[in-house]
Amino acid sequence: MKRQLLAVLLCVIPLAASAQQGSPARRGAPIVANPTMPGGTVTGHVYCGDTQRPARFADVELLQAADMDARGQNFGNRGQGYQTVVHGRTGLDGSFVLTGVPAGDYFVSGSMAGYVSPAAVARVTQSAITNVPSTHVQANSTSDVVVSMERGAVVSGRVTYDDGSPIPGVSVHLRLAGGSTAPRGSTRMGSGNSPFNGGGFFGNMGFGQTDDRGIFRLTGVSPGQYTVVVTIPTQVTGIGSAGGVGARGFQPTLILYAPGSMHKVDARIVDIRGADTVDGVDIQVALIGLHVVLGRVESKADGHLLNAGFVTLTDPSDGTLARSASVSSDGSFHLDYLPTGTYTLNVQGEDRSEGSGAHAGLAGGKRYDRATSSVVVGDHDVTVDAIQLDEVTTQ
Repeated sequence: MKRQLLAVLLCVIPLAASAQQGSPARRGAPIVANPTMPGGTVTGHVYCGDTQRPARFADVELLQAADMDARGQNFGNRGQGYQTVVHGRTGLDGSFVLTGVPAGDYFVSGSMAGYVSPAAVARVTQSAITNVPSTHVQANSTSDVVVSMERGAVVSGRVTYDDGSPIPGVSVHLRLAGGSTAPRGSTRMGSGNSPFNGGGFFGNMGFGQTDDRGIFRLTGVSPGQYTVVVTIPTQVTGIGSAGGVGARGFQPTLILYAPGSMHKVDARIVDIRGADTVDGVDIQVALIGLHVVLGRVESKADGHLLNAGFVTLTDPSDGTLARSASVSSDGSFHLDYLPTGTYTLNVQGEDRSEGSGAHAGLAGGKRYDRATSSVVVGDHDVTVDAIQLDEVTTQ
C-alpha cells in the first residue's frame, strides 16, 4: 500500500509543479531574445478582429524601422524597411510572452493564416507599417500589448496545362500591379523553415502552392490591385560530357500571369477592396505555341565557329521574360519555351584553349566583343543568322 501511495505522489508532484508554472498550451511559451544580456519583457494577447476571439498559435513580431536591409544595403528611395528583432507565438488563449527584449521602441505585428499581416504589407509596399500597436521596452520591466488582426481577402483558382490536366505542386503568388511581389519570407506553407511549426513568421500575404487538383488558395490578402503569377519549372534538356551544364543545360523557369500569358501586359488585374473572396482566377499553361530560337556564333574575321560564350534573350518590356543559354563547343546555342513577341538578343563569345573546359579560364584563348540584335518570334521556331563577333584586342 505504501509503495502504491508513493507512486501516486511521484506522478502528482510534477503535474502540480507544471500547473503552478503555467503550461505553454495555456499561455504563449516565453521566447528569450538574448539570454546573455538584461532586457525587458513584452506580454500580451492577439485577437481576431472579425470574431473577437483569441488568435491561437498566431505569430508575433517585434519590429523596428531599419534604414538598411539584411545585407547592409540602403533602402534609399525604395521606402522605409523593418527588421524583426524578436518573434514568438501565441498559446491556446491567444497570449504571448517575449523575454530578454532589448530596450527600445517596437511595433507589434501579428499574423495568422487568413488574416492580413501588417508587417508583410509594409514589406511588400515598402511603406510605413500601419494598424499595429507600439510599445516601449525597458530593461527589467514588463509592457503589455493587445493586438487585433483583420481578416484578409481570398484569391483562388486552378492551374492547368492546355490539355486540361492539372499542375500540382507549383508556386502561385500575388504581385502588386505596379510590379512588387510579396516577400518570400511571408509564405505560410508549412515548410518547416521557421523556428515554429507551420511556416514563416513574417506573415502569409500572397503565396501558396497548387494541390493535386491544381487548385490554389491565397489568403490574408490586403486591399490593392494584383496580378496572379504562377512559376512552372522545366526539365533540364542537356548535360555536358564532363557532367557540367551544356549548351541546352539551363533550366528556364516559366513565369505566367493569369489567365495564362507570359507577357505582363496581358495579365488580369485582380482588384481587392476588402475581405473579398475572388474565385475563378484560373491560369492555363499553353505549351502549344511556345517556340525555340536557334543560332550560332562565329568570328567576324575568318568565320570560324567560337567554342564558348553566353547568350540571353529578353523581352525589353518585361525583364521577367528571359531565356539564357551557353554557347556549345560547336558554336551553336538553343533557347527554349518562347511565346510570340519581339526580343533583344545579347551574345558574348569566346575561343577557349583546347581542353580548358566550359568553366575554365581563357589561358591561351581569345575573347570577343558582345553583340546585340532584335529577334521576332512568330508562329514557328526561329533560326537566326550567324552572329559574327569581333575579337577583343588588348594593348
